[in-house]
Amino acid sequence: MSKSPFVFRKFYPFTWTVKVPEGVVPAFEFRARFESVSQSELDALVAKNPTRSDEAIALAVFKGWVEGDLVGEDGQPLHPTESNIKAIVDQSWLRTPIVGAFLQAMSGLAAKN
Repeated sequence: MSKSPFVFRKFYPFTWTVKVPEGVVPAFEFRARFESVSQSELDALVAKNPTRSDEAIALAVFKGWVEGDLVGEDGQPLHPTESNIKAIVDQSWLRTPIVGAFLQAMSGLAAKN
């Protein structure tokens, strides 16, 4: 059995489950689409935005969600447009679990659900 070589790329898109705890809204989960970034890029984001680093990280790595996982107030699917992504990131009760899920995925500490 031949083993395929690992293909190194600068960015790796991936999907990971974000678990939003009960609080402002009832607890729920959705599948977020992320793009990996290097540690140096994360460090630069934090250095540029020390008081809002979670927002900077979210805007850099959160690329949307699996269609159908989130719906709008009208009950229709919420599409992962740039404006909808920014609106989601603007809500701290959503931004914090998004950044947490990204960091968890990058650390490899938890198995993907």
